[in-house]
Amino acid sequence: MATAKLNVNQDVLDQKLRFAGYHVMNVFLEIARQIGQNTGLDAASILILATINNASVQRVLRHPEDAEIHTTEQALDPSHFHSISRRAVAEATGLNRELVRRKINQLIEAGVVQEDEHGVKTMNVVLHPLVGKSVRSFVAAHTHATNRLIKEDILR
Repeated sequence: MATAKLNVNQDVLDQKLRFAGYHVMNVFLEIARQIGQNTGLDAASILILATINNASVQRVLRHPEDAEIHTTEQALDPSHFHSISRRAVAEATGLNRELVRRKINQLIEAGVVQEDEHGVKTMNVVLHPLVGKSVRSFVAAHTHATNRLIKEDILR
């Protein structure tokens, strides 16, 4: 397993900010495009789903030593997933509460998001074939951009 860490070469980044910005934004756009294409969700729903998903799993990601929670060999126990309130989703996304409420209800109806007494969450969503396909494309886009930034000595 690789343990090398990349660092930002600030001087080169400052010189090539346009180049770096283009490649970083390209990754963002590719991620949004892939999610939309694979799920049929609009931009607001994608932002809301990403916010809910990250809130649901952020505690799990804080434990890199627990290898079983980072693989997809089996579904994680529901206790690993945590809810976020609609209000918190609205605050995190900058979208108005009514829009967030409507979009979350649509995500619940579609079975992508689950509701409990604390709010909403995703559970094992990465096991869905279309989500897995999207994640693979995210990693490919990220790798491409990272390699370009390394080639330009922005990352080293």
